[in-house]
Amino acid sequence: LSSGKRITTQSDADGARTAAKDDGTTKVSAPPSAPDLKETFSIGPLDPTLSGMPPRKFPSHDGMQTAYESYYEEMEGLSMTLLKAFALALDLEEDWFTDKMDRHMSALRTLNYPELDADHTPLPGQLRAGAHTDYGALTILKSGGPGLQVRKDDDGGDQDSSSSWVDVPFLPDAFIVNIGDLMQRWTNDKWKSTLHRVVITSSSYSSPSKETTTPITQRRQSMAFFVNINGDAQVQTIPSCMTTAVDNDGTTTSSSKYKP
Repeated sequence: LSSGKRITTQSDADGARTAAKDDGTTKVSAPPSAPDLKETFSIGPLDPTLSGMPPRKFPSHDGMQTAYESYYEEMEGLSMTLLKAFALALDLEEDWFTDKMDRHMSALRTLNYPELDADHTPLPGQLRAGAHTDYGALTILKSGGPGLQVRKDDDGGDQDSSSSWVDVPFLPDAFIVNIGDLMQRWTNDKWKSTLHRVVITSSSYSSPSKETTTPITQRRQSMAFFVNINGDAQVQTIPSCMTTAVDNDGTTTSSSKYKP
């Protein structure tokens, strides 16, 4: 389920796909073979007239709307705390990001990765979530189990090779914070938006009605808060992230690979 989810997809000559989605992710994948094994539900800011996001819509489940809206509000506060820390780390005033977030387009997305067993087996190459980066400023993830992997963009490895990926340790009482594409642009590539994916992990259990042990992948759930700034905010390289060079005459110049 999703509230106002929109996906825009482009394909190249080899069938590789790049998709920009309203929930805050940019997906880069190999030629399509099978869909991701997940279900999602997303909401945006409380006042859609400020953000331009779709209005919130909830199914009629007791307590669901209250729980989602409470968690969203907490993530708004946490994201501003993190952005204050980011600002100080980038030699900016602590409140530098504040006026770029007063009509933000942040999205809370909950993800359900269903249990898989002998009756529900994945297709060859099928993943929980294909390789992608998040296109916003940052993402705050509450993970519900193992399976998340990251890969450095510049390691030169094959994206589909298991040796190119590193498992992210699962810590039950912790958040995972990802840098997004926008923050990479803002920092002139000083801070990288890391490619990540969710793979299918396996465990075993003994069925009480059978003498054999049947492979099974347990259900996995997670909650991702995609921090997306005001839609009309101007983004240009942060001064401390400009590239400096000294000319032959001793003149120092600053530049960035990104235009405002």
